[in-house]
Amino acid sequence: MGNTWYQRIPEHDRKVVDGIAKWLRPIPWQLFCTFEFSGEVSDHYADDRFRTFIDMLERKIKARICFLLGAEKRSRSAGAVSCAPRHFHTLMTSSVRLEVADVREAWWSVAGKGETALVEPYSKDERGIEYCMKMVNDTEGDWLFRWLEMFLPGMPGPQRPRGKDDRRRRRFKQEKESAVCREPSS
Repeated sequence: MGNTWYQRIPEHDRKVVDGIAKWLRPIPWQLFCTFEFSGEVSDHYADDRFRTFIDMLERKIKARICFLLGAEKRSRSAGAVSCAPRHFHTLMTSSVRLEVADVREAWWSVAGKGETALVEPYSKDERGIEYCMKMVNDTEGDWLFRWLEMFLPGMPGPQRPRGKDDRRRRRFKQEKESAVCREPSS
């Protein structure tokens, strides 16, 4: 991925994107993915398919998946020069190794075999975080994340932890300890 897209981000937005990237860089990201719908789909449908995909993948690997998702769409009705289908740029990691083929197959099983699933190892030398967040201040972009607090060193937990939060942290610690001894099941 070239960086010409980065120069097209307005300067103020670039500062926001760079700040988010600096904050999230310590996470040991494993994969950079682009998931696309070939036809028009509603935001609700797309978001539901992504949640189903993550849940399915977590069940398969028996571990939590931390992700950062940048959702994008360009519609002709919004005055865009070109229209791009609804798509997601996503960074993913887990306490176990994520396999490219497993991620691709999980996406196809919930979105359809003909849908785009570009999955590649994350490279710290690329601007993957910035690419996911490039439309953070755009009305046709959105972002979502899950489990950052489990993977981001030093991120504070809730101000008023509940029993559920303590149980979640204990389970994650056990998950990480057991992940040392196993690989994702096929």
